[in-house]
Amino acid sequence: MSTTVAIVIPLLNEAASLPALLEALQTQTRRPDEIVFVDAGSTDTSLKIIADWRQENGWLDATCRVEANPGGFPGHNRNVGVKSTSCTWIAFVDCGIYPEPNWLEELLDCVGSSGSLAVFGICEFSADGPVARATCALSYGMESEHPVLPASLIHRNVFAEIGLFEESLRSAEDIKWMALFEARFGAKKICSNARVHYRHFPASIIEVARKWRQYQKSSIKAGFRKGQSLAFILAFIAWLAASLLISNFVTWSGIVYFVLRGV
Repeated sequence: MSTTVAIVIPLLNEAASLPALLEALQTQTRRPDEIVFVDAGSTDTSLKIIADWRQENGWLDATCRVEANPGGFPGHNRNVGVKSTSCTWIAFVDCGIYPEPNWLEELLDCVGSSGSLAVFGICEFSADGPVARATCALSYGMESEHPVLPASLIHRNVFAEIGLFEESLRSAEDIKWMALFEARFGAKKICSNARVHYRHFPASIIEVARKWRQYQKSSIKAGFRKGQSLAFILAFIAWLAASLLISNFVTWSGIVYFVLRGV
């Protein structure tokens, strides 16, 4: 069984998160055969950071490169990366996600012992700062752990079987693809020893609102969360009506909401 591995990484203006990711890749106990960054049109110093890192650490064009895909969403960028490599196995990671040193080695060991065509690592979610911590707690749960696509290792034959990622979605394309995977191959194989960390939550209320709207829109387009979105709309209408009829309802409902979600 061939074990050539390419790591595919979507990229767009990630100068702040790239140094930690590059350090995590450099310290992998099993070095990938290729690293493919797919850039959607970065205007910051992301590409220079990658170029400097490649030169300092001896990565050649054939083993570490940047593919241009202007305007591409994450799923589209992953597709470009998959198509650009001939490696048998494709590992995915995102900027803002930091693998532990044995992440790739553990994924390969799990493939070898299980015979699976895909294995999914575990991501621990945490954050610093009040807004980022609140966002993490409300979305994933502080210090919670979940199997995720951008910690996974997938045989390229899987893509021939069920297709690549939805290119028109800004987010939730990974959830849609994993649903297709489970429909075809059954429950995901989880590799609990292959671990990554995500701490890149927005630090302002405005950014939280923008990302939430973006994610909900993509989720609905992908066929998920329609019921949840309808429930949110109806709950907001009921809350607004109660606010107009009951004195101090806004203050007390806000306190109750945050206390309950905090717990």
